[in-house]
Amino acid sequence: MSNKMKLVQLINQHSDQIIEPIEFSAYNYGVICQSQATYVGVFLVKETETGNSKAFSISHFAVAPNHRGNGYGLGMISLIKDELKKGDSITIAAPESTCAWKNNKLLTWGFEAVDADAAGDAAHVVYRLRH
Repeated sequence: MSNKMKLVQLINQHSDQIIEPIEFSAYNYGVICQSQATYVGVFLVKETETGNSKAFSISHFAVAPNHRGNGYGLGMISLIKDELKKGDSITIAAPESTCAWKNNKLLTWGFEAVDADAAGDAAHVVYRLRH
């Protein structure tokens, strides 16, 4: 199985969103976490620049259930968080009902819940971290 298909499988099994391999091109880049030669976490990033600040929008955030609680999610987020400059932000939309583990972790990691209407979908909560 190709690496791309392994990532699609990880996302589709453990994320709140389904993705097709062709959709990878819509993102600027992805962050992948491996443990013992196995993909254990991933998310995809769209980066936009407005004036002097950047906004990082994270989608398809997935950590395999048997690897949660080991710091992999925070480690992946930290790769972007550590590069934030004044005025930059990270945004993640997560389903309110199906991703309690993710929602709780985001709050612990310093994100704040933003109005659900910002996601355009009342079933999702938008989390934002600003520098």
